[in-house]
Amino acid sequence: MKRFLLIGAVGVALLIGGHAALSFGLHPDRLSPVASLAQGCLALIVGTALFVSGMLGLAEAYERVAGDLRELLPVKQAPEAGIELRGTSDLEDTNRGFWRGYQRTAMGICVFLGGMLGLSLTLAGSSLTLYTIAMAAGVAILAGGTLALSIGGMRRMRRCHVAVARSASTLAAQPDRAAEPRAPAQPRRIPAYSLFRQRGGLGGRVERRRREVQITPS
Repeated sequence: MKRFLLIGAVGVALLIGGHAALSFGLHPDRLSPVASLAQGCLALIVGTALFVSGMLGLAEAYERVAGDLRELLPVKQAPEAGIELRGTSDLEDTNRGFWRGYQRTAMGICVFLGGMLGLSLTLAGSSLTLYTIAMAAGVAILAGGTLALSIGGMRRMRRCHVAVARSASTLAAQPDRAAEPRAPAQPRRIPAYSLFRQRGGLGGRVERRRREVQITPS
């Protein structure tokens, strides 16, 4: 979990730095050298790849732990204390919290990328001084908002992951639930009409046969 959080955080930092470097170096009056632009592109690409890898790793690790807890809840006895998630309803609430944090982190990156792109297009025809000042202010504001959203979302994901992992570890050490006693199987009853029909038909034939034998002269 910590490894994926670190990868995602490094990706966010590289993504912000690479995009800012490209934005500052693309003004028509003063283009940055090709080497600087290439470094900005590389930082942007690597940062995006690291961010996506970290987010996918976080989702996979959480789904694995949540799946283990979902299987343990109906099988193990819940202790009276020391467990945060005691049922499927608690697990569902935690799942929703994790995915809200996931969406918040991704939203922070989208806000930064969209804001920087719109700012660059809006200021493309302005003077170099105005462009530099506006871009610096935009980077500061957008980067601050992005970090606030992303770090807050990652913290929320980590809290949910820790709660699920602790609950799964606690339940795994508990004894299994006692099997519920099954009701004894009731013997199959023969319908009364079938029993009477069989008795009446067979008894009548035997009685008539006996009478015929007695009446027949020897």
